[in-house]
Amino acid sequence: MIISSIYNNLELKNNIDYLDGAILMVPFFAINYENNLDIESAIEVLKKKNKLIILGIDKISREKEFVDIKSFIEKYKDDNEILFYSSDLGIINLCMDLNIISRLIYDPKTMITNTEDAKCYLDFNLNSLGISNEITLDIPKEFKLKSR
Repeated sequence: MIISSIYNNLELKNNIDYLDGAILMVPFFAINYENNLDIESAIEVLKKKNKLIILGIDKISREKEFVDIKSFIEKYKDDNEILFYSSDLGIINLCMDLNIISRLIYDPKTMITNTEDAKCYLDFNLNSLGISNEITLDIPKEFKLKSR
């Protein structure tokens, strides 16, 4: 499956035929400040093409931003076709409170480097977890075998 982070509508238009899905990086909640993606139109395009839709909230947020983040997530929480992607541990609690934890892909970037790290995060009942780029594929295989 090929999934790419998308930061603007032109990028989506130019790449949609090559992708199985997209992480739509949400303006104001994404690390890339040059982001000018129109989320509504991007979701519409992905739905028409039957592509996986993931809303990206990858910025580490300040306390006062959580009110806006919660409002944003609540807007899409009833659409079961939409997943969420985040690097902020606080989003886990928010998704648990909204009863959508199964639709969160949590990626703490370089914080998961072995199976013990992964077990800690999976205690949150996450279905998807990002792992460090620096580890070998033996660790994810080992974890998958242990989790069965």
